[in-house]
Amino acid sequence: MRQSYLPLAGALVGAPVVIAVALSFVLLPREGATWGPWPLVVAALAVGGVVLAELLGYRTPPLTPGTDAGTARTVSAQRWQTAAMLRFVLTEAPLLLTIALAFVVETPEPFWLVAGAAAVAVAGLLLHVWPWSRPVNRFAEALERDGARTTLREDLGVLTAR
Repeated sequence: MRQSYLPLAGALVGAPVVIAVALSFVLLPREGATWGPWPLVVAALAVGGVVLAELLGYRTPPLTPGTDAGTARTVSAQRWQTAAMLRFVLTEAPLLLTIALAFVVETPEPFWLVAGAAAVAVAGLLLHVWPWSRPVNRFAEALERDGARTTLREDLGVLTAR
């Protein structure tokens, strides 16, 4: 599972960087504009997306105790990928809103709004989407909370003591 998930995770984590670089050629400085509240609005949106991913992105029904190993493995993988996409959307959505704002609001350097949102998005995606011990263990614990066992940690290459 790790070998099939890593390219997806890498593409998701890298997307904000690609978007920001592309927009650096389009979002040009505007003379006479002021920053106003927009940097704070963008920061609140970006951090809010990461927090929402934390609050909502790890919720999953537990596996039923006694579920056979093959079914547990398949269901765990499906639920992981579905939840990872939810965490991605919640973390990435503020960047998309910021892109729209950058074209509408008058700021001296609209690109920096996008760059800031992209930086927070990348950090949030590394926290919530990249398959390292924290998100994998947290999700596996949610799946196993009623006593069923899953191989999600092993399947994603996160071997930790339980």
